[in-house]
Amino acid sequence: MTTRTSLLSLFIAVTLLISACSNTPEQYPDSAHNARNALDWMGVYRGVLPCADCEGIETVVVLRSDGHYTSQSKYLGRIDDIFSSQLRIECNKDCHNITLP
Repeated sequence: MTTRTSLLSLFIAVTLLISACSNTPEQYPDSAHNARNALDWMGVYRGVLPCADCEGIETVVVLRSDGHYTSQSKYLGRIDDIFSSQLRIECNKDCHNITLP
């Protein structure tokens, strides 16, 4: 590699490094938009969760627009019982995150 190519490569690397370290302030989400009013998270979610002593936990979660959710779980390969619950969705202070207790 020639000296000219080395200097050009070094210049490009330094330029990229400097541009990546900009001092622009962090962008905060608009307080008028939050997880409750700006996202389409209502619906049915299905999956199989890992299980230490069974084939998996087949889980169905239904998130409803009224602020509640239902959860049904079945332990695969162990018992045929379905465990279900219905609770209220919790929202953090600014409602940027929701929690399913």
